[in-house]
Amino acid sequence: MPNILIGIPAPDTVPTIFMFNLTNIIAYTKRNYKDLTDLVVATNSGVRTDRNRNYILKRAMAENIDYILWLDHDMIYPVDIICQYMRTKFDVIGCLYFKRPVPHDPVVFIKNKTNTKKPYNAISPSSLLPDNVYPVDAIGYGGMMVNMDVYKKLGQKRWTHYGSNYHLPYEAEDRGSHDMTFCEDCKAAGYKILVHGSVRAGHIVQKVITEDDYRFYHPVK
Repeated sequence: MPNILIGIPAPDTVPTIFMFNLTNIIAYTKRNYKDLTDLVVATNSGVRTDRNRNYILKRAMAENIDYILWLDHDMIYPVDIICQYMRTKFDVIGCLYFKRPVPHDPVVFIKNKTNTKKPYNAISPSSLLPDNVYPVDAIGYGGMMVNMDVYKKLGQKRWTHYGSNYHLPYEAEDRGSHDMTFCEDCKAAGYKILVHGSVRAGHIVQKVITEDDYRFYHPVK
């Protein structure tokens, strides 16, 4: 009978569409996940996402929380995300979503064994079939759910951190974002990273509409 915390590291404002999505996730989970003991939400705001995650994690460590579901505020998730995840046993599990910049690569990765300065390759979305879970090497924090036993056993490595060369503007070793470094720490400790083929999320983007967009859909004849 798990206690689940939804952690939202966010800036001072979040899109209204995300708030509607969050309330729908909570309502759906409470209505359909019969084994649930409690579902709570924790937020921390500020420009440093890693700091926000660590404050939320500190709260979870002090309370009787069994799982954390990390929801990024700039995404939309299936309302059954928790129910889908909880049908399987997992250490760390996540969903398929795509980067905002073109060419919109998936944020699900496997090791690149031929180039240490580019240590990961994005998977092909067509390789993920619905109703299946797949072992991978790294996933994004958006929609990631973590068994609290993982954090308890990672020690000081539980705290979110970036690679030491993350700030560099070119390929380099140890240049991982905070989600990649967390996955690396988990793998090094013997935990599995899974992605759920049925859970697919969307990234919210802002777009400036110009005459070019009009011309794309209304070509001159």
